[in-house]
Amino acid sequence: MNQGKLDVMKHEMSRLNIDILGISELKWTGMGHITSDSHHIFYCGQEYRRRNGVAIIVNSRVGEAVLGYNPINDRMISIRIKGKPFNILQVYAPTMDAEGADFVQSYEDIQHDRYNTKKRYINI
Repeated sequence: MNQGKLDVMKHEMSRLNIDILGISELKWTGMGHITSDSHHIFYCGQEYRRRNGVAIIVNSRVGEAVLGYNPINDRMISIRIKGKPFNILQVYAPTMDAEGADFVQSYEDIQHDRYNTKKRYINI
């Protein structure tokens, strides 16, 4: 996603009153957290190739409540929100056409993330 598309996403989030937005096929490399205007972007992609990639974009109000983020791999990322604590997991799942190992690995990664989440947290 280039800067122009990111600006459109932020504008549409504001226009439609969307506080939290999950993105798949981001195609950014690396992982991290950036702030753009009043939005926080938590992302995870492949190390060198612009392929796959996921992100969670939150507005400034929700951004203040984010306790942390967990970039799991280029297809999964989660953020932890305070208050009534909950996790949001963004997944870019492989299609049924994917190799069996990739498909199975994705579901194992989801199970692993859920297993490592504290019991008092709600998973979304």
